[in-house]
Formats: sequence, structure tokens, C-alpha cells
Amino acid sequence: MLLEDLLLALIEDPDSLTESDYLQLSDLNETELQQFKLAWGDLDTQHQQKLILHLYELGEQNSELNFESIYKYAMDSEDENIVYASLDGLWESETHDTLRKLIRVIETDKISAHIKGATFTHFSRFLLLGLDGKIDSNLISVVHSILKQHFLDIEQPVEVRRRALEALANIDDEQTTGYIKQAYISDITALKVSAIYAMGKTCNTQWLPLLVEELNSEEPEIRYEAVDAIVEIGDDSIINDLVPLLDDDDYQVKLTTISGLGKLGGLIAKEALITYLNDEDQEIIDLVTTALEDIAFIEDPLGL
Repeated sequence: MLLEDLLLALIEDPDSLTESDYLQLSDLNETELQQFKLAWGDLDTQHQQKLILHLYELGEQNSELNFESIYKYAMDSEDENIVYASLDGLWESETHDTLRKLIRVIETDKISAHIKGATFTHFSRFLLLGLDGKIDSNLISVVHSILKQHFLDIEQPVEVRRRALEALANIDDEQTTGYIKQAYISDITALKVSAIYAMGKTCNTQWLPLLVEELNSEEPEIRYEAVDAIVEIGDDSIINDLVPLLDDDDYQVKLTTISGLGKLGGLIAKEALITYLNDEDQEIIDLVTTALEDIAFIEDPLGL
């Protein structure tokens, strides 16, 4: 099917299209993109949503497909579901053009906290790319400034402030340390949770005493994030503090502790995990088995 026929079918009879027909929307050149835009404008919102979601599913199944130009165009939609799905579709993109598009999204007047939070999650990975020298430093400065502005603005929704903080944690400096401390002592639980997450992202051992203390928190979500943060920092001297959480009352805390011990490795972790190979819960057994395999790889990465 020619592209012109495909675009016409999108408008008149989208149900007639096959999977292979949609592949023509991959890697559109500028002329083809202009043709697509005309067809897109003739689709109602429901069909636009279905199209973006379908392209995303195809991209997940085949990494060689590239619908970036369509996602970037669709991000100008007034429909939040379309914008969010387009953000998902751009997750693998590491181009300057994509980052500029994300910045423009944040500068849009009417944008929900949900979309801002998702965009800040993208900013997080671009900050990491910037640290590797893969993104222009001027663009990184813009992103950094936007994130700081939104975290410090107490009028912003909590979801926005916490995603901004989590992204900022990729830059471990005194300023970020101050932001994390500010969120940690907040009386807003969600901000404290993000502060603990951010501690792990910094990979800075200065946070370990606080994190060990939070392993005894009454809040399961706090304990969960504390375990993950300790594992992210990667200090195996804390293993003895993690082992008791294998019997945590909260199932998710127990699961993340099993996985975490597997990532940290060591004899203490191995011996603690082995005792759960006869657990009544098959999911626990499977996760413990995987964790023990991780430890075996740490001990002998070449399998000798």
C-alpha cells in the first residue's frame, strides 16, 4: 500500500489496515510527515489516540521502527492521553531535537501535573546523557534551571515537585544535597519518599545513616525506597541491616529486599537468601533463585 493510500485509509476506514500497512509510517521524511499531518487533522481524537497507542505497541515489538517524528508532532495535541502516549514513544530518543521538544512542552501554558511529571522523568535521563557529554551543555543548563524552579515553587503540585527532585538527583552537588534535605524533612510523605529515592540516585554514601534508620520506618513505602536507595548506592557494609527485611510484613518490601541482596552479593546475603528456597510462595522462590544467580555472577562473572 502506498503512503497516500494508507493515509486515506486512516481517515476513511482505519479498521481495514494491517500491521504491515502501519510500518510505512516509520522513518517519515519531511514531505511524508507533511502528508501525515494533513491526515492527522482529519482524524477525531479517539482515532488519534488509537493510532498513537498502536504505533507505540509496534515500536515495542520492533526496535528498528522509528515513529519519532509522529510522536513529536502529536505532542502538540490538546488531548492529554495522546501527549502522554507520545512521551512514552520517545523514551529511547536521545536527540537534541527531542529534548528541545520536551522543553517546549513544559513551557506550554496549559499542561497537567501528570504530563509535567512524565516530562521531568525524561529530563532525568537527558541529564545523565549530559554528564556523558552527549548533550549540549547549554540545553542541560536550561533543563537544570527548569527542574530547580519547579522543585522550589511550593505552589506546584506535589507530583511535579517530587519528579523534579528525582531528576535533579542525577547531579550530585551541594545544591542538590540541600534540595534533598529540604524534601526529607517535609511533612509531605510523598516528598520524603522522593527524597529517599533521590538519595539513592546520587550514589553518595553520606546518606547511608539516614537510609538505615528509615529501614525501621512505619511506612512500607519509606522502607521500600530506603532498601532500593541503599542498593543503588551499592555499599555492601549495610547488608546486615537489610537481611531482617526479608521477613517484612509488606510483600513489596520483602521482594525488593530479595532483589537488592542479589545485586549487592556476598556470603551474608547468599546465606540469608538460601533459607528462603523452601518458601511456600513460588514467587519468593523464583525471585530468590534469580538473586542467587546474580550473586554467583558477581563471584564469577566469567563462569569459570
